[in-house]
Amino acid sequence: MNAAARALSEGLGLANAPASVRHITLSGNAIITLSLVMAIVISALMMITAADNNRIAIGDLTSLQQDQNNLQTTYGQLLLEENTWASAERIETIAQQDFGMQQPDPKKVIMIQP
Repeated sequence: MNAAARALSEGLGLANAPASVRHITLSGNAIITLSLVMAIVISALMMITAADNNRIAIGDLTSLQQDQNNLQTTYGQLLLEENTWASAERIETIAQQDFGMQQPDPKKVIMIQP
């Protein structure tokens, strides 16, 4: 029976083991490897966070672009309505009907020269 099988069959009694066995020692290569693994895990989590933030920002941008399009449509409609209400024919009709104004007779118009 090899040492590993014997240790498993007898149970690992770390309490009875000498102090040198109780401490876990890592070689320089193992420390570098663990550091690199941790760096990879951290960078992967940061990548996931950045991708999620990017997705949220694109959703917000799409929503804002839709709002912009709706506002541009409303603005165009308001410009058309303003042009309709401010047309010369409409103003003349309102002046004649509501205020009794009339176009002056061309013979009665006096032109003043500066």
